[in-house]
Amino acid sequence: MSHGFHETWCADLQLKAVTWTGFHETWCADLQLKAARAAWTGFHETWCADLQLKAATWTGFHETWCAPMFIVQMNGVI
Repeated sequence: MSHGFHETWCADLQLKAVTWTGFHETWCADLQLKAARAAWTGFHETWCADLQLKAATWTGFHETWCAPMFIVQMNGVI
């Protein structure tokens, strides 16, 4: 069910990986907008900090992050 979303989102991340900094700022801005409605502030800060730490080695991060996403979606969580 979410498999197509996972593939699409990962492909999108790969496209934006070349310009990671701008993508990160855009994506974090989107998270900030959601935080106001969904009380994600703590999650946003933690996740963005983690993204910043991994931004220097984006490709490896992408592979690592997509692998858990795949495992989680196979378990039917997402």
